Amino acid sequence: MDHDFLIPIFLFLMIAVVIIGSIIGPLYFKNQREKMWNETARLAIEKGQPIPEMPISEMETRKPASKSAFTPENEAAYLRAQVRREVKIGLICLAAGIALSVHISMNQGWAIGSVGALPGLIGLAFLLNAWITARSAAKIPLSDASPPRQ
Repeated sequence: MDHDFLIPIFLFLMIAVVIIGSIIGPLYFKNQREKMWNETARLAIEKGQPIPEMPISEMETRKPASKSAFTPENEAAYLRAQVRREVKIGLICLAAGIALSVHISMNQGWAIGSVGALPGLIGLAFLLNAWITARSAAKIPLSDASPPRQ
């Protein structure tokens, strides 16, 4: 009995687990940090100590909630951070896609090996989006309030 059809299904399920884990993981750890801070603040209040400053998570520093908080410097910094994240994700997906394609095609043939190219194509899409975002970030004029020259 030949079970070659199970390999693409297994790979698809593994990719789904990785995507879901990458979404739920940061939320879980952010929740744990907030619980620890709440416990610390509660103990400080009970002992009459000043309440420590709540740590700012990475999710809260990504983009200001209100449009009035946007300055050209903030928006350019946000776009540069977004480009770095997308380049990293794109390179990882591209490498995974190439590795999966080569591995599966060497063992199963090119017809099934093309399934491994899906993460690689997703990686190319991330790299293309990072390139487009970098070009738009370069077009944002910085404010004229530069520090005075000495």
